[in-house]
Amino acid sequence: MIRVFIVDDHELIRFGLRRLLEDQQDIAVVGEACNAAAAIDNVPRVTPDVVLCDYHLPDETGLVIINALLNTDTGLKILVVSMAEDPEIRRRLLAAGAMGFVSKTCGATVVRAIRHVAAGQRFVEFLAAAEQQDEGRATSNTPGQLSPREVDVLRLLLYGHSYKSISASLAIKVNSVKTHRSRAFEKLGIGSRIELLQWARSVGWVSATDEP
Repeated sequence: MIRVFIVDDHELIRFGLRRLLEDQQDIAVVGEACNAAAAIDNVPRVTPDVVLCDYHLPDETGLVIINALLNTDTGLKILVVSMAEDPEIRRRLLAAGAMGFVSKTCGATVVRAIRHVAAGQRFVEFLAAAEQQDEGRATSNTPGQLSPREVDVLRLLLYGHSYKSISASLAIKVNSVKTHRSRAFEKLGIGSRIELLQWARSVGWVSATDEP
């Protein structure tokens, strides 16, 4: 059984991750924290196998948590779960000892990442469309006509997040979420969440085993 501790300041995100992980037969959630201080205080008490940690927290960053926890337990495995970040931030997190970085927008990928990290394998997922375009890699997973923010919004919509939840996750206004959604739908020529799911299946964003 993989023992997981969740660190995220958004209650809805913690709830969603907990529900997702509790559905897995080989994973158990052993604790939660809404800020860095609580995580640093409580993680050593419950001895998890994997700490699932957001990067942006009210009091500190994920980098502070990594440094503090690994100073206490060098064998602890930490997986950063956040929205797409600057590549330099990812490099710093990995250099500090994080075992991986994954977007919180795709639940099945988070589960897969936890299993990889628990087994001692690094797992780094790069979802940002802009970064993929900069690297000159054409991919149907992040269509070039969509902006990185539109990609973020669509992925969260796919996994059942409300406009309010997306607003909190991306730290943008609800009206901005709706604007990004409308622009993305227009670019893709779709008009509903059902059509979004059909499109996502066609380009490989979700499959029969990776659907909301």
